[in-house]
Amino acid sequence: MTISEFQSRLNQWGREQVPFLFLVDFEMENLLAWKMDEVPNDILFSINDFSNASSSKQNPKAVSLTKYPISFSEYKAKFDFVESKISLGDSYLTNLTIKTRIDIDGSLEELFFTSAAKYKLCWKYKFLVFSPETFVQIRDNKIYSFPMK
Repeated sequence: MTISEFQSRLNQWGREQVPFLFLVDFEMENLLAWKMDEVPNDILFSINDFSNASSSKQNPKAVSLTKYPISFSEYKAKFDFVESKISLGDSYLTNLTIKTRIDIDGSLEELFFTSAAKYKLCWKYKFLVFSPETFVQIRDNKIYSFPMK
């Protein structure tokens, strides 16, 4: 599906006031969207307390997480690069993120149910997303966006 086709589908559902869920990777290579009543069973989501996740898993096993971040000197070099680009006027807003290896002693599904994040999604039990931020709100027929980044 092209970006244009994807946008058209979402816009059509919006005009029809059809609730939907969509996933887009940062490279815009995976454009996925479903009407809320057609979300596949291998996707768990909880969006501001609206969820398709079973209430039978309210007391999940605690999951511990071990992270392996880059060194401070590696991070500082990346930070300094971003700061120099901002001072040159090449950017005014940047989200510096770094791929970090983690180990968990449970499944992604268990981590999904353990998390208290306001927004979370577990896809095919291979990909997990948490976010505390509200990206979009609709109030009085107006769309507002307040991302932290």
